[in-house]
Amino acid sequence: MGYFNIICTAYLLIISICYSEEKKAGISYISPEQVKNIGENVVMNCTVDNIGELPVFWNKKHRGITTDQTVVSVNNNKLVNDPRYELVFVNGSQQTFSLKINNIQIHDSGIYECQIVANFTTKITQFVELQVRSPPTIIDQHSTLHLNVEEGQDVVLKCYAEGYPRPTITWTRDLNAILPAGGQSTEGQELRIKNCRKEDRGLYFCSASNNVGEPVQKSVNLEVEFAPIISVFRPKVAQVQGYSIDLECNVLAHPPSQIEWTKDGKILYNDNHYEISHLGIVNDLTLSKVRILSVENHNYGDYQCKATNKMGFAQSRINLYKPVIPIEYTNNKL
Repeated sequence: MGYFNIICTAYLLIISICYSEEKKAGISYISPEQVKNIGENVVMNCTVDNIGELPVFWNKKHRGITTDQTVVSVNNNKLVNDPRYELVFVNGSQQTFSLKINNIQIHDSGIYECQIVANFTTKITQFVELQVRSPPTIIDQHSTLHLNVEEGQDVVLKCYAEGYPRPTITWTRDLNAILPAGGQSTEGQELRIKNCRKEDRGLYFCSASNNVGEPVQKSVNLEVEFAPIISVFRPKVAQVQGYSIDLECNVLAHPPSQIEWTKDGKILYNDNHYEISHLGIVNDLTLSKVRILSVENHNYGDYQCKATNKMGFAQSRINLYKPVIPIEYTNNKL
């Protein structure tokens, strides 16, 4: 390219001397926007007047990137090493420089400039935009794939897609659950959730479609951190001495919480009297259980189920009392 730049510079120095102010060069016709399918051919025409010895270029620019330019041809000389590109020159009362591209691919889309270069400061330019119909593709690097936030924060899930025509983005939730703002679906590149709640956590799907090929879909996992919430199915439990009993609490929390059981201010541990277990269920829910292997008189009273994570703390009370007659619990009798 360095050698080519030297040649072009010398050429411009020569032809700039010949440039006439009396008879202005110009572009009298340029092809309109071209919309093609992959595999088709396209011809872009540029008709010029009064160019004399001035050079006529075809340049290609990527849409939205003005600094990224490829010189395709100068006059009737092709400068790209791509056999799909052809040049056709028609010389008459006017001169037409045609650029033909065979077997169009997605990467051929862009801005094609027809440019007359009079000197270093004077350039006459018109352009043709080539749009190539292409199926949607979701751009991972510009889209949200996973997000972890604290409850109460505002959230933006992003989904950007390429393709022509421009794809439509549709958001839905797993199992067609209702979206935070209502409804089962909404359109747009961004899904905004204000004052995010724990109920908003889960899988979201962004689908891109443009009626070219099949729609594509990506999942976004939204995790919401929230303080523990404890629920107790039986806040009062009865059992006679000599029988076993299970005290249970359900802990909902994200991130997972540290769970402990206490009685009379003392932490309970696994030993020959207590069996403590924590079982993960689903959706950040943990079943915590302390089994008293053989109830004795000193076991009656209040037990505390406590859960702590970085978002906060919760506790709930279960009272074990002595009934008049034994209470039947499955697998509780020793």
